Amino acid sequence: MPKLRNYDHYLIESLKDPQEAYLYLAAAFEDEDPRMAGIALDNVLKARNYSVRQISEESHLNREHLYRIFSGHSKPEFKTIKALCHLAGFNLTIQAEGHHFSA
Repeated sequence: MPKLRNYDHYLIESLKDPQEAYLYLAAAFEDEDPRMAGIALDNVLKARNYSVRQISEESHLNREHLYRIFSGHSKPEFKTIKALCHLAGFNLTIQAEGHHFSA
């Protein structure tokens, strides 16, 4: 019988793939609760080998506040989500539903 993998380990390993990370974040951002985006960004940043200390230093965000966001105990502000997305290698964009506009 095959051994069951630790889910957290499997998740972090799968998020090392940029496409998997993108799809994971896209799904988290569809949730109405912004805490899901914070938790998802934590997992993506873990997959990129960031420590909370490094995240805090590079994003200029308070370390204790990051711990609360990553544990789901605090709702992240838009500027925090934007900074964490940037650090993870993603940009926030908007799309018009049912319309295609070009800049």
